[in-house]
Amino acid sequence: MFGGALASFIGIGAGSVYIPALVIFYGYSQLAAQAVSLLIISPTSALGAWHYYRKKQINLSLALSILPYAVIGVILGSLLSGVLPVSWLRKAFSVLLVYVAWINWRS
Repeated sequence: MFGGALASFIGIGAGSVYIPALVIFYGYSQLAAQAVSLLIISPTSALGAWHYYRKKQINLSLALSILPYAVIGVILGSLLSGVLPVSWLRKAFSVLLVYVAWINWRS
């Protein structure tokens, strides 16, 4: 619930909450946490997007122009995550979170 609320409220990916919580509090591996997060995010993202769409706050042409690249990125990322050591995945995820926090802090 907390991850979904944060994702919708401030626009962060709920995975930035779900993945660390699953790893730290529930003992899942990084890869398993990422897989669960992706499965959870699909329906919750659709519901959140529908809410914003009803409020006319989504630029559909922009979203549709980005979609093919996002799909390719997901396919490549999921393939890559299956061959990289889990320690690299955890470190890459940590670096991404710190970078996003730094960018948001500056703005």
